[in-house]
Amino acid sequence: MNTFRQSLEEIAAQAKPLEGNIDLLPGIPAFLSMKEAAYIMAVSPQTIERMLDQGDIKPNEDGDILKADLIGYMKTHTLADQPVLEEK
Repeated sequence: MNTFRQSLEEIAAQAKPLEGNIDLLPGIPAFLSMKEAAYIMAVSPQTIERMLDQGDIKPNEDGDILKADLIGYMKTHTLADQPVLEEK
């Protein structure tokens, strides 16, 4: 038992999904320039340009990058959940 005096199954059954969308980049405008996107991702603008050329991120007709597309790319290409060293 835990401090709530409930089993983990009981706690999980009562859990509610978060309502609404959580803004992962608060205070960031909806459209970003290549330089702004590079700053957010901590890469060079040339790297962003290569990503655009390869089709990893799609720019709009003005050449700006949609914040939602950038977030989607970061979610699918993050290294945070991948081990750096192989286990032996």
